[in-house]
Amino acid sequence: MGRLLGEESPEEVEAVSARLAELEGQAALRRETVRRLLHGLCLAVCLGVLAGFLLIGRLGSPYLGWDYADPETAVLGVAFHAGEWLFVRLAPVLLLGGAAGAWATRRRR
Repeated sequence: MGRLLGEESPEEVEAVSARLAELEGQAALRRETVRRLLHGLCLAVCLGVLAGFLLIGRLGSPYLGWDYADPETAVLGVAFHAGEWLFVRLAPVLLLGGAAGAWATRRRR
């Protein structure tokens, strides 16, 4: 009839062991790929925030000298100021979060 549990031949045990080792290798490769992707994303967030600060500093808030008598200019100036204000308020949080994420996903030896 059928074999009982625990009566596997050495060849079957070896085949199962080889398949498990292969699956473990695939899972390790997937984990490493995800770690690298997250690390790169965190570094990109940090670089993006720093580039944003450089851009804002280089532009020097040009909307401050605009003539707000024209309605289109007024709307554009307010939108420009609101975007700059939000960026300056959110950037430190993003920078700290990106740095913490990059540190947490660094390669450990």
